[in-house]
Amino acid sequence: MYIGFILSASIIKKKEYIQIICKIIIFSALFITIAPNYNPNFSYINYINVFHNTNHYGYFLMISTILSGFMFVKNTGIKKIIYLLIYIFLIYMLIYNDTFGCYLSLLIVLIFSLIYSIVKKYKIVNIIILIVTFLLTSFIVSFTNIEIGGKIILQDTQKMVYNNFSVFSHDIKTIVNEESDLDTIGTGRGLLWKTAWNYTLEHPLIGGGMECLNEYFKTHNAGYNDRPHNIILQFTSFIGIPGAIIYIILIGYLAIINLKNLNKDTTYFMVYVSAMCYFISSNFGNSMYYTSPYFMILLGFLISMQFTNSKET
Repeated sequence: MYIGFILSASIIKKKEYIQIICKIIIFSALFITIAPNYNPNFSYINYINVFHNTNHYGYFLMISTILSGFMFVKNTGIKKIIYLLIYIFLIYMLIYNDTFGCYLSLLIVLIFSLIYSIVKKYKIVNIIILIVTFLLTSFIVSFTNIEIGGKIILQDTQKMVYNNFSVFSHDIKTIVNEESDLDTIGTGRGLLWKTAWNYTLEHPLIGGGMECLNEYFKTHNAGYNDRPHNIILQFTSFIGIPGAIIYIILIGYLAIINLKNLNKDTTYFMVYVSAMCYFISSNFGNSMYYTSPYFMILLGFLISMQFTNSKET
């Protein structure tokens, strides 16, 4: 199924069609974010929405946020303002969603974008606006009460970012000091990572097959999970270490070979950083059938863009 997404996206050569698909993702995210306010049939608890899982909804929000940000970079006039407002709103919802891996991945990608734009002297002011907007929105949402008509409307999200960074710094300290509670890092992901690696060592060459970890996690006190919340460990467990190495090489190749094309068009830049953002978050998140396809589509676009640029040169 995933190969089908990649191949289908890779045959799309026109930038205009790629932009249309990206816009569909953005406005779909906007719709399902606003809809719960008007339709009680949508799930609103902890803002899990139609995905019925906070983290999975976070991945979708993360991709749509970075896409809307770079649509702001690409456009001019009223469209530029509209995409900036969407970008701000989706940042707020990403913070409210409270999936810190997605928030951190987005921050890393924005920093990368700034460094690249400075080195290449490409869209520097626009990228700075994206970062300043991201940080300012985070500050307002996390540390400020906004009151309208005597009602505090941002109370639920107050200190979310601050608290998440506090937990993150504690996890880093735990790893550096090699403390005994490594299993607790990443809100319990440490145990999943260790258990998945132990499974990999038992089946190093070809893995245990698709969806092989459910029973293993149960019998090794890793809870009722079927994924290790790390895409690399997922591949080492499912298809073995050689298969995971091939996956890493392919992703690395696409990342390196497309790097030189980012300043040719904002569409290339947008697709590249969106794929990077998902890949970073996938090392902390649960890769599932209804979130991974977006990444596969972006990989297909990267293949298409590389092929198109190779023909032009």
